[in-house]
Amino acid sequence: MPKVTTHHFRGKADSEEVIDFNSDIYVDSGGTFYARIPEQYEEGLIALGTVSHIGRGRSLTLRLSGSTLEELLYNVQHALDQYMISETRTEYVIIYDVESSCHYYVGQTGQIFANGYDAQNQEKTKNDDYCGWASTLNAEFQHFANHNSERDYSIKLKAEVVKKVIHQRGESFKNVTEHRPDDEEIGEYGNRLNSFVHVVMSKDKKEMPYTEDAARFFYTAMIALAIIADKITNFFQDDKQSVIDKINSGRLLNAHADKGYVPTSGSENK
Repeated sequence: MPKVTTHHFRGKADSEEVIDFNSDIYVDSGGTFYARIPEQYEEGLIALGTVSHIGRGRSLTLRLSGSTLEELLYNVQHALDQYMISETRTEYVIIYDVESSCHYYVGQTGQIFANGYDAQNQEKTKNDDYCGWASTLNAEFQHFANHNSERDYSIKLKAEVVKKVIHQRGESFKNVTEHRPDDEEIGEYGNRLNSFVHVVMSKDKKEMPYTEDAARFFYTAMIALAIIADKITNFFQDDKQSVIDKINSGRLLNAHADKGYVPTSGSENK
């Protein structure tokens, strides 16, 4: 078939996905015009029932046809526009990130100790399958508390509510974008959780469906960490002698989120 021209086709979806390609246009001896379509769009266009195949042996070429050039161009563009229509749905999830570099030993009763010798001396028992380094009792969480690590004693917990907009077209295309939900889209604790600042997730982040109960859990847990941070910061912000005096006076760094603790400027610790 002789080539008539080359035409540039373009289609765009609500998901911002773009189809953009050039196609050579041919006309056969009967005056029917044909345009060849890139093979990556074959599955979706065939499902629309608007295409036919020509080929030799195992080599197939996807094509659309029209009785005139104008009809062909319309048929191709219409097929692309239909192809770009996708199902759109919205999901609300909680993205969270947890990691610990604290090294501790768990005794038979679940009490926390500095190491195995400390546990044996205080519990007056021998090691068994129900006690050991926290990182070895549960293989799933070995990276949370590895007692061989040389990092600082620290724990990381971050969470936020995310709105996921999902555009999907069959099995061939899926595009997911993440957004911060508006206040009215989520509940009280979802908004409280999203009020934390400087929340940057690592590549190991996980997610779960958003519920108010889950948002309340993560909000309370992050407040508990903030309480511990406030306690430690206020205790050690003074000069060394003042810190020594507070220790000698019996001050302890107890931090219980369920005891109604209110962060202070640190004056109560002096």
